[in-house]
Amino acid sequence: MSSLSLYEEMSIKAGFEYMYRLRCKSLISEYQSKGYSSEVARTTVYKEHKCNSMEPKPIYIIDPFEFYTCPCNFQNPLINYLLICSDKWEQGVLPYPGSLSEQPAKLIEALILLENLKIEYKVEEQEKQNANNKR
Repeated sequence: MSSLSLYEEMSIKAGFEYMYRLRCKSLISEYQSKGYSSEVARTTVYKEHKCNSMEPKPIYIIDPFEFYTCPCNFQNPLINYLLICSDKWEQGVLPYPGSLSEQPAKLIEALILLENLKIEYKVEEQEKQNANNKR
């Protein structure tokens, strides 16, 4: 039985999607560094990602979750904390004192979910790189 609620799972997946793939705010900054005005940069990204609109059909599907707007609108402020915990966990540092069995089940489940998302992302990126190298 899962310790994470559907909302928590959805917000973790949406946050990961935003941080690793969409990066709406970062893209706006990138466009501005290329000489676009802040208004044009913002409008371009928001229009492309559907950040400020609700669509009649899902525009992003992340596992069982359908998003009718950009996942950036579902950011949970704890995603940064979870990403830091995940990076530290990969280095062997646990978030709370004690052994693995003494960590909160919900946190461990969230970290495992993030680890799986990171692995899927790395595999996708490797496949893209391999496809580009074959050309």
